[in-house]
Parts: sequence; structure tokens; C-alpha cells
Amino acid sequence: MRTNAWALMLFALLISGGGCLPSAPVLSIENTVDSVKVSMTGFDEREPVAGAAGCAASASYPVIEETPGLKEEIRTMLNADIETQAALYFDAVPYATAKEAAEAFLKSCAVGVADVLKADEESFVAKEEWNSDLTGEVLKNGGGILSIALTNTSYTGGAHPGASSLFLMFDLGTGERLTLSHVLSEDQKLKIIKSLAGTLAKEYADALFPEQLAEYEAFLKNPSQESAALIMEKYGEYALTDGGVQAHFDEYEIAPYAAGPIDITIPL
Repeated sequence: MRTNAWALMLFALLISGGGCLPSAPVLSIENTVDSVKVSMTGFDEREPVAGAAGCAASASYPVIEETPGLKEEIRTMLNADIETQAALYFDAVPYATAKEAAEAFLKSCAVGVADVLKADEESFVAKEEWNSDLTGEVLKNGGGILSIALTNTSYTGGAHPGASSLFLMFDLGTGERLTLSHVLSEDQKLKIIKSLAGTLAKEYADALFPEQLAEYEAFLKNPSQESAALIMEKYGEYALTDGGVQAHFDEYEIAPYAAGPIDITIPL
């Protein structure tokens, strides 16, 4: 019987501790572009409401331009994904473009403000401008990876405005959405969450909700790949940046509104 020499050599290497299999998937071998040209697109719209400050919707977010080496179908895919996510920040109903979704928001916003005025002409809520504003930021553009942050701030009545963010990370070779599991090993992710949990427990202990603080402290006492994966799934947005991995937590996610959004970058 023939022996698979390569399999035996690999097995011997692994059990001897002299090596290990790659633990993080490799990015697409089709990738022929390191980075892409990015510009910003957007709009600034208003909807007046008699007797009130009215409604506003604005946006400024990234769009991928023609780039040498970047396939046109991939550029189209990237821009379509970004546009879809931008649109969802203005209206839960899917629209083809963010501007169409913003126009739908303005119409419903105007109705909401008018209803408040009908109930109370002196309402301070109606005297404030209701709005939904989207901003975009490129976190990383190199090494075949594009990371983008989309942040929406809005006010539609109530005690204060709110904000939420979404991180998008793309493989420039395929146009596919990436997670940290596509680019980092399980050990690397464990190291990142240990560093993140340590920072939160030490520097934000007085700001965090007690339940979340206890969860991070419990993790630090008994860290594992499984518990790290669970924490990443439950809390935060994560993306590669030029400085490492950025973790973002929205208001109310792990801390009260007064703490504001929390952003921490963990070096790799």
C-alpha cells in the first residue's frame, strides 16, 4: 500500500509542536488591487413644516471610483452594498438609493411634527429641527481591504438625539463582505478581546452598565476562544484599520447615553 508522505510529515510536525496549520483564511487570490480611489457623495435636503423648525436629512458617505486593477463588476458590487446600507439608515423599507430613503424619511417626519403640533402648539419638541444625518469614514484602504464606518445621528422628538454606527469591511478582490474571522486567526481574536475587555474594565468601569462590566470581568478571569466569539457577536462593531482593530459601541449598548459612543483601537 502506498503511503501519503506529505500527510505523515504534516502530522509529525503538528504533534511535535514544530508548526501549525494556518488559522486564518487567506484573502482572495484574484485580488489585483491594493487600494481603491474613494470620493464622497451625498445630499442635504429640507422639508418645511408650518409653525415648526421642520425636518432635515443629509448624507456624506464613500463611493468607489474607477481604479486601475479593480474590476468594474466588483466596483459596482461595492457601491451597491454601501448604498443599500446607507439607505437603511433613513428608512427601514429598502430603497434603491439613500436619497430616495431620505425623501421618504422627510415625508414621514413632516407628518410626525405636524401631529405633535396638533396635540400641543407650544410643544418644545416641534420647535427643534427633526433630522437624520449620515456620515461615512474610511477606516482602512490598503492591503486588499476596504473598511468603512457609517454613522447616523438623528432626532425625531424625545429628550435627546441618538446615534448608531455600522462597520463594513470588504475584500477588494471579490467585493465580498468580510468579518474579522476572514482575516484573523482565533488566537488573534482572543488576544484582541482580552485587550479590549481589559481596557473596558479598567478605563470605563465607572461608565459601563453593571451587567456588561461583570461580563467582561468574568471573561478576563476565564478567557477562551468560544467566550471571545460570543462577546464579539453580542456587542460592538469591529473592523481592521491601519492602526489595528477598531471596536465601536453605540450609545446604550454597553453603557448609558451619558457615556456616549465608545471607540477603542487594539493594535495587532
